[in-house]
Amino acid sequence: PGQPEGYYLQLEGGQWSTYLCASAWSCVQSDNPLEARCAQGFDQTTLNCAECAPGLYLASDECRQCNSAPVVPVVLACCAFLLGMVGTYYFSNSPVTRDA
Repeated sequence: PGQPEGYYLQLEGGQWSTYLCASAWSCVQSDNPLEARCAQGFDQTTLNCAECAPGLYLASDECRQCNSAPVVPVVLACCAFLLGMVGTYYFSNSPVTRDA
C-alpha cells in the first residue's frame, strides 16, 4: 500500500496500520511505505510525525533550525542594569544629595 499525504503508515504485527498525521503537512505521500514517512525536519521516530527532529522547532507549517540566542551579552546587560539601578538608589538617598 502507498502512504497518502496527511496519513502515516506503520507496520504492526505484519499488517499496515494507518494513522492520521499530527498535521496535514507533517507526512508526505509515498508509493513505498518503507521510505521516510515524515516531511523534512519532522522526527521519523515519533508516531504520526507529531514532533520536529531534535534541534528544530515548529514554525507555521515547517520545522526550522533553532538559533541559540547570545546568552552571555543578555545576562551581562541585565546585571549592568540592576547594578545601575542599585547605584542610582544609593546615590539619590545619600546624605549629601538627599538634603540638596
